[in-house]
Amino acid sequence: MRVVQKASKLFILVIVLTSFSVCLAGAVLAQNKGQATPSEASILLEPASQQLKMKEEFQVAVVINSTLPLAGADVKISYDQRVIDVVSIDEGEAFKNVPLKSINKGTIYITALAERKEEFTGTAILATLNLKAKDAGDTNLIIAFSPGDTADSNLTQVPPADVLAKVEVGRYMIGTPAQKTTAAIKRFLIKIFPYALFLAFLAIAGYLAYRWYKTQKAAGPEVFIPEEVPLDQPPPGQQAVSGPQSANSS
Repeated sequence: MRVVQKASKLFILVIVLTSFSVCLAGAVLAQNKGQATPSEASILLEPASQQLKMKEEFQVAVVINSTLPLAGADVKISYDQRVIDVVSIDEGEAFKNVPLKSINKGTIYITALAERKEEFTGTAILATLNLKAKDAGDTNLIIAFSPGDTADSNLTQVPPADVLAKVEVGRYMIGTPAQKTTAAIKRFLIKIFPYALFLAFLAIAGYLAYRWYKTQKAAGPEVFIPEEVPLDQPPPGQQAVSGPQSANSS
């Protein structure tokens, strides 16, 4: 009987401890759910993928998402200048101040700042890229991002800290398969043209040097034959001395 009572008490104790653990875990999860983590901050592109025609104009929205209050954002996007033209950049609604919207050598730079005490939280468009399909080919819009690097794309929270954890690559297919093949061959020829021109110059220079060498070899060595000096005339720069004069002088 005592054994049964002890077993019952032990069983009840296990149930109580289990219930307490479940309640505690639920409270912790609820608390963590209410707090944002840096992994929720991201920069996305919409649309992230699109099929386009040659010379077609299209738009790509740069979207930021964060549950943490953001004081600003820096975005650096690289693209292939041979395939895409950037027509213009429009400001979005995420931040009121966008002091930097620039394009330089295949890279787009966007910097946005929040008004004082008006930090951004949520999901919104940072900027809209107005683009044009310049040539056929499969190309990407790549958001520069390396964890811990503050020189690339960043989402800055309050107090200052980079919380960006995720970015998205935009993939865009331009033209038909035949147009893509033709464009790829054209870009390859343009790329190798300087090297081909240099090799052609070397070939011409080598051929001319070979022809000169063959001509010199066929002519034979040049032999210098000095002119004979007459016996009655001294070499230049010397005076003739006769026998009687030398005798008188002696």
